[in-house]
Amino acid sequence: MRRLASRARTQPTQRRGARQRRDDESIANAELNLADIHLMTGDLPLAQQGLDGVQSQVKNPATSEWMRWRYSIHLFASLADLRLARGDFAKAREAADQCLELATRTNSRKYLAKAWRVRGEIALARRQWDEAQAAFRQALGIGQRIGAPTHLWKTHFALGRLYAETKVPESAGASYEAARGVVDQLMARLRNPGLRASLEDSPAVRQIRELAERTRET
Repeated sequence: MRRLASRARTQPTQRRGARQRRDDESIANAELNLADIHLMTGDLPLAQQGLDGVQSQVKNPATSEWMRWRYSIHLFASLADLRLARGDFAKAREAADQCLELATRTNSRKYLAKAWRVRGEIALARRQWDEAQAAFRQALGIGQRIGAPTHLWKTHFALGRLYAETKVPESAGASYEAARGVVDQLMARLRNPGLRASLEDSPAVRQIRELAERTRET
């Protein structure tokens, strides 16, 4: 988490440079990246503050339309994650649906995968098992086609939790193992020691390893 904090400290410099260039897309991306870091570290108020700023930028008629659609998709994806973390499932679903609609229209497969995963997470939290499984399968299929390791391990992990909740321990264990396998491959390819250590230290990855090990022992 210290390394994530270090990455967060570099974002204000990037934002200042983007503002000096009057580069709306770079400003939005810097704010969104910082908000995503705050989401990972659990600082939801700061994440909300950053996302509110990007929302104002998107709605401002003076903002350049150049690539606005792309950071709007990222905005809705991050809003869905924030609202999910706060337990506001109705608002999280609304943001996920907006992300899915824009991603479908622009064929942005990365965000299609993310939107389906978040929809699955919402259904899982609501104990809507069939809907959750269908959404996770959509996310997994897209993630496998585009080779998106971050989406893959998160989706395998979510499927593992679904199978654990529905009392299918063999499938839960297989999903946790699949998530751990993707994480291990991702870390082996990362050349930046700081990024590799940040991933290794993240609570989700630690939990994946613990659950995968536990299912091996049972």
